[in-house]
Amino acid sequence: MKKKLFSLFIANVILLSCFAFSLSAYGKTQQLILDTKMTYETDGADDKGIFTYTPDASGTFSFLSYNVPASEVYLYVKEIDPQTGEKKYVQLAYSNSDPDYEKNNHNRQQFCLTYHLNRGVTYYFHAGWLFESRTSGTMTVMLTCNEYDDKCIENITVSCPVTAKLNVYADGNWMTDANGERYYYYNPSKIISNMTVTVYYSTGEVSSVTGKTEIDGYTIRYLNDQLNTHWYPKEHPNYTANIITVKILDVTADYNVDIISSARYPVQGVVKSMNGEYIKEAQIYCGSELLATSSATGYFSFSYPAGQYTLTVKAPGALARTATIIVSTTAKDNNYVSQPINLYTCDYVQDGIINTKDYAKIKKLTDDALMKKDIEQYSSAIHYTSKNYEDLNIYPK
Repeated sequence: MKKKLFSLFIANVILLSCFAFSLSAYGKTQQLILDTKMTYETDGADDKGIFTYTPDASGTFSFLSYNVPASEVYLYVKEIDPQTGEKKYVQLAYSNSDPDYEKNNHNRQQFCLTYHLNRGVTYYFHAGWLFESRTSGTMTVMLTCNEYDDKCIENITVSCPVTAKLNVYADGNWMTDANGERYYYYNPSKIISNMTVTVYYSTGEVSSVTGKTEIDGYTIRYLNDQLNTHWYPKEHPNYTANIITVKILDVTADYNVDIISSARYPVQGVVKSMNGEYIKEAQIYCGSELLATSSATGYFSFSYPAGQYTLTVKAPGALARTATIIVSTTAKDNNYVSQPINLYTCDYVQDGIINTKDYAKIKKLTDDALMKKDIEQYSSAIHYTSKNYEDLNIYPK
């Protein structure tokens, strides 16, 4: 009984210790109170105290340290990576000194980070020791407001010249989303560098900048969600809108990006049977559009705008098959002859399934060699339909 009680006591001690450690770990992030000195107990040279602040009003703020050893601070905001969908820290500023240390009543080695903070945005200050010789100790910091903004933003507008357009499947790179679907991520920098942002203030003042990330001390953020809402040219059946959202504080404006898809690029490939023979008169479709018909050597070619497409390949006496293909803006990447589109050619009655009806047709052949070859292919594809084909993805190597 004593052993059991002792075991329970030890288990409770361990549990309480873990709980205390958990509180300690999460307790390292503190919410700043304006004009109030706050402390943080560091565990080592690389340990950083994380302080957060969300201003109720925009203005210029200073974050200061009050310590003897040299210290440093990083200022971050959290943003969502448009390519991965993951949250990440984005660094805005850094300081490890204070040119006005006498005025601020501390030594030269203390930081003073001054930055314009926007109303409603959560900021993260990561403060720690500057040199590795410092292993522990209490750090004291304080946030003050130097000056609040005396005007507020009522509205913003955005515009781009008509020449600022993206070229379809050229200004960016191919990526894969969370569902495993390939999509083209367009680099918006070409648009942003030509975009004019105009801010209208409550005082009646108006300011404009072109291709900038800041206006009158306010941060301009350019947001898009291509990870979940893929961008397409207007002619594409999946097109909805290609939106860049421009945000200053909590005021936003949307801009719809124009993607040009006029250029066409040559594509070539080959159609073969499952036993490696060339198939002539195979027809290559994209939707209802006939793109090409294969020659006696199974060869076909056509020109099409760059992008990813689903082709349908049909041939006399064969089960139709779909193939996903990428048309690249680089011509050499569109030679798919070495990646043949293989079809089962035993659907002699052309009813969409390989069964005994087709076998009866084969048995009527007078050429014994041809009959033997067709029976071998028939045996490997009995009860086969177009739905049984494996996905065929023909991408540039």
